[in-house]
Amino acid sequence: MLFFSQGFGAAVGPMYINEIAPIRVRGSFGACFQLFVAFAVLLAQILGLDIILGRPHLWNYLFGLFLYFLFFIYLFIFLLKK
Repeated sequence: MLFFSQGFGAAVGPMYINEIAPIRVRGSFGACFQLFVAFAVLLAQILGLDIILGRPHLWNYLFGLFLYFLFFIYLFIFLLKK
């Protein structure tokens, strides 16, 4: 279920941003979305290194960090325009 929601968000996110953004900044907002996705993948790779959180006894902290961000996404989702 988690992978479905991530794929759905990656497909629907840019469309939603392009619909609500003013015309003069639509391209910039779409590019920023892709930039933030790439930054998130880079951050996950860096945190998964053996010297940071990639050791077998630290994997639960890496997973907990994901849940921390997920909690704030669900908390702030109610602030979106309807």
